[in-house]
Amino acid sequence: MKQHARCPVRQVIVAVVTVPLTPEPMRPSPLRHRLATLHRWTALLLTPVFAAVLLSGAVLALEPMLAGRDRAAPPAHPLDVNRLLAVLDSVDPGHAAPFVAIGPERTTIMVARSRREGGWFDLATGRPAAPPPDVERADVFSVARRVHERLWFGLEGLVGLATVAMVLLVLAGPFLARPGSGGRTPLGWHIKAGWVLWPLFLLLPLSVGLMKMHPRLVSDRTPPPASPRDGIAAASRQLDLGTLAAAQGLPGGVTFLVLAGEHGVRRYVVRNGTVTSADSRVATFGRLVHEGTWAGPLSGAINLVGALGLLAMMLSGITSWRRRAA
Repeated sequence: MKQHARCPVRQVIVAVVTVPLTPEPMRPSPLRHRLATLHRWTALLLTPVFAAVLLSGAVLALEPMLAGRDRAAPPAHPLDVNRLLAVLDSVDPGHAAPFVAIGPERTTIMVARSRREGGWFDLATGRPAAPPPDVERADVFSVARRVHERLWFGLEGLVGLATVAMVLLVLAGPFLARPGSGGRTPLGWHIKAGWVLWPLFLLLPLSVGLMKMHPRLVSDRTPPPASPRDGIAAASRQLDLGTLAAAQGLPGGVTFLVLAGEHGVRRYVVRNGTVTSADSRVATFGRLVHEGTWAGPLSGAINLVGALGLLAMMLSGITSWRRRAA
């Protein structure tokens, strides 16, 4: 029988209809493959540090959520700065101690050569006193804060390295996988959670860097640290120090003051008798975000979701890697 010639139009229609609706997955480029390998091994090597920082961060996220219920109201009476200066002259006549802390009730002070070694004194009499109960007691939040900031053993540098690594890992995530890829596997959940919570995952570690964007505290010159007593006296002529919480002498003739009242924490630097704020808007924003205090319990809950989400990302990534390696 005579065969009919194929119609070109019919061939085009058949070709279009038979094109698969879902394109085949693209082969990863060499650059993407290298980036994924670096992403994987960086996360695996830093997993112990990430776990410690995120677990302690999840605990600290509960602090602003429980603050209104568990914390006592701040004392109503302001600090008597003149009495404070008189006690400092009495217990530290040479003004050698570089650190002074005010007790929570503003009735005692600590004069110390470091944050951990010092003596407490009654502000009314100037005599030695017992540490305040809230300072003497190590609660779960103080333990979590020590782990979160220095891994308990003074490893602030390693925490900083892990923070930078976490920012880079989160930034690389969207370049490694498309939304919805991976299916219902640990890798798939890893990718989905990364895309959904990406802004929060980035903001939490990035806020640490924002906290560091404040005016320089220590000058290039390094004479002996300033006396907190002299810094407090100079600042009292320009500021209301009724909510003073701590003062520390720094190299370069600088005194660092911390005020903690009902309106939050404020930090100041006293240099050559001049008082300047140590809190830039960016640094203040970073601190409020990272500490979860910008909106009370709500912001604490958001930080808790972020910390738990990053822990879930870490666990799903490890599970996916183990399945591939098996």
